[in-house]
Amino acid sequence: MDITPLIESGTNIISGYGTGSFTIGEDRYEDSILLFPKNLHELKTTSLHTIDIDCIKSHIHEYNDVELLLIGTGEHHVPIPQNLNDLLSALGVRFDVMNTGAACRTYNVLLAEGRDIGALLITT
Repeated sequence: MDITPLIESGTNIISGYGTGSFTIGEDRYEDSILLFPKNLHELKTTSLHTIDIDCIKSHIHEYNDVELLLIGTGEHHVPIPQNLNDLLSALGVRFDVMNTGAACRTYNVLLAEGRDIGALLITT
């Protein structure tokens, strides 16, 4: 019996991650990314402390039905900067912070459950 969940074609699933890159489906990205089931935005940063808050704000507004935003902070779990915390709170976005590997795995599980999720993933 196959118990693999069916994921709609064209949905962004994380098929790999590692030092300096992410593989989404069959496409490789060497930047940090803001990922949603149907869209992906590359972010030219290697740290949450240098992230463009206005960029994050504009993309979050595009996906106002995001139930949860997973934040992968890199190789280690670190607190997010206060300005990012304030932005997400002001927008009413629930978020969970963890290392990037855990965020990638959690994203795929929640995606398979059909949840409206997003992930802000910093390269490791």
